[in-house]
Amino acid sequence: MYNIEASRKKEAMEAKEKQLSKMSAMDCPDCEPYIYLPSFRLEKKDLPEIAKWKVGTEYEIKVKVRMTSYEEHKSLRSPESRANGEFDIVGLEPIEEKKLT
Repeated sequence: MYNIEASRKKEAMEAKEKQLSKMSAMDCPDCEPYIYLPSFRLEKKDLPEIAKWKVGTEYEIKVKVRMTSYEEHKSLRSPESRANGEFDIVGLEPIEEKKLT
C-alpha cells in the first residue's frame, strides 16, 4: 500500500527547507509545513460500518474505483511535470473491524 501521508510529509518538508533558505529562521522559527492528503466523503448508506467508527482513528477499507479523467501539467517554472486523475468510487469493503491506530 502506498504511504501517501509519509510521501506528502517529505514533500512538505522539502518545500519548507526551500522556503526557509529564502528567509531568516527568525521569521518563522516554529513553522510546520501543512500537508494536504487526498480525501473523499462517504455516507452511511455507502458504508454502514462508519456509524460505529471513531473520528481520528484510522481504518482500512478496500476501494474499487473507475478512472474518469487524467491530466498532465507541465510548467516553465518547474522541471517536474505533475499528473492527476479523477475517479468514481464504484465499490467499498471494510477489510477488518479492528482499529489500525
